[in-house]
Amino acid sequence: MKIERMVEHKSLTMADDGSLTEAFSMRNLAGGMIYMPAAWVAANIGFKVCDTETGTFNILCDQYGAPVEISGVSTTVAQWYAMPNEIFAAWWVKVWSKNTASTADVGQSGGPLTIKVMLKG
Repeated sequence: MKIERMVEHKSLTMADDGSLTEAFSMRNLAGGMIYMPAAWVAANIGFKVCDTETGTFNILCDQYGAPVEISGVSTTVAQWYAMPNEIFAAWWVKVWSKNTASTADVGQSGGPLTIKVMLKG
């Protein structure tokens, strides 16, 4: 018997000089990857989460209180990154461009960026 997993592909937009994408749902999903375009300005990839699509999004932190992030992202070519496991417990998520040493936003210049996520259930 062949069991197939649900797969979702989403394209997210980060506005010119913005630091957050629109929200996407992680409900019923358990794994995934994130695609960062070559135009990404060097910054860590963080995540802000909420229990509703239109609520107040807060920084996703690990069990020690540190922001969950993908560190050292500085692309000159487009790349895929594995998403951290902690993200899959959230319902609504926004991708966040954050400072490498703090929780300050890093604006992504050069026009709107398209960030893709490939998610599996």
